[in-house]
Amino acid sequence: MTDGKISRKIILFALPIFLGNLFQQLYNVVDSLVVGNVLGKEALAAVSSTGSLIFLIVGFINGIFVGAGVIISRYFGAKKEKELSHNYSFWIYSWNHSYYHWYGIYPLVSKSNENS
Repeated sequence: MTDGKISRKIILFALPIFLGNLFQQLYNVVDSLVVGNVLGKEALAAVSSTGSLIFLIVGFINGIFVGAGVIISRYFGAKKEKELSHNYSFWIYSWNHSYYHWYGIYPLVSKSNENS
């Protein structure tokens, strides 16, 4: 990563982030098209109003995991096995916790929306 032209390295480094954001936007466009054509303008308004919020949440989570990658990479590069193992385990735990938290809360939120 330290040899060669820096502009090429930066572009190759940024490409996965760009592609991830591009696919997220394409998903939002397709979602809006399907909802607008099938469910109508009220449902389209609901989907459109939450698109920015979803993009914010996805960006925040991406930022957290990029930061985790930086910390883990530092310990890996310094060959600090103990710190690497500790941080890697912490980030895996955090991901699992957030995954199960979301899927534990989501049914409750869906159930409360059905009742109103």
